[in-house]
Amino acid sequence: MNVLFDTDALIEHLRGNEDVKDFIDTIGGEEKLIISAVTYSEVLLFAKDKVHLNRLKKVLAELILLDVNET
Repeated sequence: MNVLFDTDALIEHLRGNEDVKDFIDTIGGEEKLIISAVTYSEVLLFAKDKVHLNRLKKVLAELILLDVNET
């Protein structure tokens, strides 16, 4: 199964929201965690400084990035 995360859910996870963390933990290792290119960009706007930006990029690198196109 694939799971597409939106910006709000991903930011809540990064903020340490236990409900979101528990949901991600229940998904398990078999599923693919996906974000759109739009979500990727929006999450990077969440960065407080360059160090935080680099940490976010490392986290996002673990996810599958779905390109946005006309179809």
